[in-house]
Amino acid sequence: MLFPYQVRRSFFLFLAFLAYHFDRKYRRVVEQNLKMAYGDELSQDQIIQIKKYCYKNLLLNFHRAVENAHSSADEINKRVSFINKKVVDDALQSSRPIIFVSAHYSNWELGAASVSALITPTLNTYKKLKNPYFDHYLVASRSTLNMHLVEKKGALKQVVKALKNSQAVGFLIDQNTNPRDSLTVEFFGKKVTQTAAPTYLAQKYNALIIPLFIDTEDEQHYTVEFMDPLTCGLDESVQVVAQRLSDLVELRVKRDPKRYFWLHKRFKNFYPEIYGAISK
Repeated sequence: MLFPYQVRRSFFLFLAFLAYHFDRKYRRVVEQNLKMAYGDELSQDQIIQIKKYCYKNLLLNFHRAVENAHSSADEINKRVSFINKKVVDDALQSSRPIIFVSAHYSNWELGAASVSALITPTLNTYKKLKNPYFDHYLVASRSTLNMHLVEKKGALKQVVKALKNSQAVGFLIDQNTNPRDSLTVEFFGKKVTQTAAPTYLAQKYNALIIPLFIDTEDEQHYTVEFMDPLTCGLDESVQVVAQRLSDLVELRVKRDPKRYFWLHKRFKNFYPEIYGAISK
């Protein structure tokens, strides 16, 4: 943090360059995911460009995690604008609990920070990282700017308490999850698991589900777009609402595939064979 912003950013972009060239395993994961999603629609040049950008985008998120730890709400406000914010304002006025739902798309670290810092405090679940040092740093970074974090394992009690108090919680729903805790939905026409928590909790606690996505044209200034709220009342199917959420993620990914986090094994539960030749 002693260096100027552009120097810090360039450092992370250099790490992305190294990661792309040395990380053969996850380059292959990206390629297998793209083949599952797009079949033969993408040329080899397009696949290469998406693979390169996946590493760049991941390291831009790491960079943002570092910046968030030292940023104020005013600084976040200079980088982010909101589209369709009225749906959140109306939801907050209704005093109903809010469940924000998003995906690992574009700069999700900035997206989560901007909502908690500039709109309403949020309670977010996260998956603990294998590296304890970086896990501690990332949690500390994310815990600034009115964001509160709970590790997925054992998070239910705190999430329920927040919803009962009409507070906002957030979930990223696009990761491969344990079938015991999931619903089966389609993503690019393929079966995948998706966390069941947002839909079941919305139904039980009369919460509004508000999908949101962050995007950018220049990687300097970002927009967070809120979609119209979804409900999941007692007479509505959690399966149907979960599929609608998956469809929204798919539509966003199709808008600009390179900004999606293709580096994880999204189709692993139902199509493990596509990753079979990739070393663990």
